[in-house]
Amino acid sequence: MPPRSTNQRVQPSPTQNLLSFIPRHLSPEATAILLTELSKPISPHDDEGYIYIFWLTDTDKTPDIDTASSLLAQPHARTKDIDSLARSYSRREQSDAQRRTILLKIGRANNVHRRMTEWTQQCGYALSLVRWYPYISSSPQSSPRRENPPTHLRPDSVRPPMAMRSSSDQIRKVPHVHRVERLIHLELADKRVKRNCDACGKEHREWFQIEATERGVKAVDDVVRRWTAWAEQHQK
Repeated sequence: MPPRSTNQRVQPSPTQNLLSFIPRHLSPEATAILLTELSKPISPHDDEGYIYIFWLTDTDKTPDIDTASSLLAQPHARTKDIDSLARSYSRREQSDAQRRTILLKIGRANNVHRRMTEWTQQCGYALSLVRWYPYISSSPQSSPRRENPPTHLRPDSVRPPMAMRSSSDQIRKVPHVHRVERLIHLELADKRVKRNCDACGKEHREWFQIEATERGVKAVDDVVRRWTAWAEQHQK
């Protein structure tokens, strides 16, 4: 038997491939939950669509379209720093008067503009669209394009196939959008609003309380981009 080449590259295991999409800072419990979800087969009925982020504010203090979209804008496109902007529309936590948060609604839709007209308000809050995905900062929001893996992914994460990278200019939706929404919600579970709504009495599983800072808002964008990238690599 010929000696094994010392230059032979060891292929990552399926579990290692899945772990490459899960941040190391998550708790073991959260990591296990995400791994379990990732291990499930993708339903053939899981259609493509868009992931959206809406900003929920008091109806008497609603940001305009430019202000809402600037919450995730690049520094050169901002008229105000994110920390100041978020605090302007934030609220104090009842359990911690020093902590200020904003309320985001994160979900899926086949037609974001239709959702905007349907949901100008919900349970006493005004809804403003922050961003939808797939999203690339150099592209206008009216023309979603194929998402690329975010730069903060682990260095050992699996790169998308060459065929996918070469066709990165194709306009498309997020594949397996139900699964993507589920993965996003699982990772952000510790930020989900876990109480019944005062207006309708229901628990809104798409509502999340996010720290009113640039770091808090960017973390949400990173989560959505990462699972959108995962879907691109696992499309049918």
